[in-house]
Amino acid sequence: MSFFDELKRRSVFKVAIGYVIIAWLLMQIGDTLGPALRLPEWIPSALAFFLILGFPLAMYLAWVYELTPDGIKTEKPASPLKLDRLIVWVAVLALGYFAFDYFVLNIDDPADDQITTTAESDPVSPANEVSPGFDGIPENSIAVLPFINMSSDPEQEYFSDGLSEELLNLLARIPELQVTSRSSAFAYKGKEINIPEVAKALGVAHILEGSVRKSGNRIRVTAQLIDASRDVHLWSDTYEHSLDDIFSIQDEISAAVVSSLRITLLGEAPKSRKIDPEAMDLNLQARYFWNRRNDGDVERAREYYEKSLAIDSSNAPAWAGLAILYNEQVRSGEITPEQARPLFKQAALNAVDADPNYPEGHIRLAWAYASDGDIESATKHRNIANQIDANNHLVIFDRAVRLKNIGRLDLAIIHFERMAEIDPLSAISQNNLGSFYTDLGRLEEAEVALNRNLELSPNNKNGKLNLARLRILQGRFEAALTITLAIDSGNSKQELLAIIYHALGQVLESQAAFDLIKEGVFYPPQAWQLSVHAYRGELETAFILMQQGLDAQINFTTFLYDPFLRNMHADPRWESMLRNAGWDPEATID
Repeated sequence: MSFFDELKRRSVFKVAIGYVIIAWLLMQIGDTLGPALRLPEWIPSALAFFLILGFPLAMYLAWVYELTPDGIKTEKPASPLKLDRLIVWVAVLALGYFAFDYFVLNIDDPADDQITTTAESDPVSPANEVSPGFDGIPENSIAVLPFINMSSDPEQEYFSDGLSEELLNLLARIPELQVTSRSSAFAYKGKEINIPEVAKALGVAHILEGSVRKSGNRIRVTAQLIDASRDVHLWSDTYEHSLDDIFSIQDEISAAVVSSLRITLLGEAPKSRKIDPEAMDLNLQARYFWNRRNDGDVERAREYYEKSLAIDSSNAPAWAGLAILYNEQVRSGEITPEQARPLFKQAALNAVDADPNYPEGHIRLAWAYASDGDIESATKHRNIANQIDANNHLVIFDRAVRLKNIGRLDLAIIHFERMAEIDPLSAISQNNLGSFYTDLGRLEEAEVALNRNLELSPNNKNGKLNLARLRILQGRFEAALTITLAIDSGNSKQELLAIIYHALGQVLESQAAFDLIKEGVFYPPQAWQLSVHAYRGELETAFILMQQGLDAQINFTTFLYDPFLRNMHADPRWESMLRNAGWDPEATID
């Protein structure tokens, strides 16, 4: 008898097939139960290791021993009927589990491969040492990437986007945790990404990503937290509930993130603001259209917010969202500012009444009171918002703008830096920051911010104008001229050309550009002419134009930090005129 026939006679092949099927079944069960039981990540690896080691042992035992009705014997009878039946039953069990997993539990269809962007590696291997590129990035920092819509209906994308944003807002309420803003995180939506590269670009140490499948009233959410510096998964889990339990899912994910990052001095993780689930679903749709803002989307957002409020009037985010939509209607010319003002205020009041702990409602109401001239009430609600959530982007923005408007750009810059830190891919944030650095004379920092702005938005006209201003202050007039000539016509362009040509000694060209300054939309022409006269050293004319601008209600901060007016600073009229316009060098805000 040949060796092959002997292997068949002793049922070694059947044992091998049975062993492989059982091992596969155990691995599948382990993959399913591991996250649910929150087992350590090394458990599946250890299971696979021992199953592999066990295979040659099983082959050896199959060769030497035979399981018979009379017990285990070294001599093997010719008929292996019991072993045949065992293999059949194991195969049936494995097939049944596979069908149940694929058709009932599975969300890991081929499209789910988009979720895992990098392979999990051994955290102690040299390849996973902390990358030098992560130096200076706070350990307790995170970005929530947009969750992937795994529903069969692409129209459900609003839900996956909305859930991602809800998680982001929930985590942002943790004082010890730095959370990247929505606009920067969502810049990677639908793109092939490399986790370490994305984390470096966003300035965070951790990434939260996942997928959402919504079918009727059932949702399944898969989430995973990644240590970006080592490119390893710290935690992952799957949640399957009805839509009514969406808030529980958010709270569980938030708590898991807090636990994984070991954030101390925190107490409990923040809890979701609970509203009617159907109203929340409408909120998510409204916010989706507001963020997208294609033709007709603003009106659709308003309709969804109104439907949401008809179901649950204690829905603070919907009231706050509706308030902003009134402002948008003013911009589009649908209603006048006079018509919008009471609507905005009432919506803000309703937001605060619905949820006194919703910071954005208080900020909106503060704006409404400030518009009415009720500064005391405005200050009260700003302080409340700051106490509730000092990390809220609207709270930071409001404080930065108010400091700038009272002439304390030196203090406001701290908050503008914070905004750029939590929204690193926002061209607007980088442009503002570069402009303010320029105004403060911090030219090296301005260079970095303005170059970053043009990387993010190469055709940004304001970014080019600000870079041209910077080049003038650096004495790089030829470079400034090249940038300015490539910009579309406008008063800002003519102002810069008049200054640049003067600096280059081209008097006729300077005057020709100056003569092209026209009546402005927001500012009278004197606002642009002033800087040209001041730069040329024509101070008498400059002071006359400055007073005309102040008389026309131009905010004194327009002149206070203008770097082209520095020739005027030594003249006693400079400080006198600014103080008469309301400037207080020691002013601050509550």
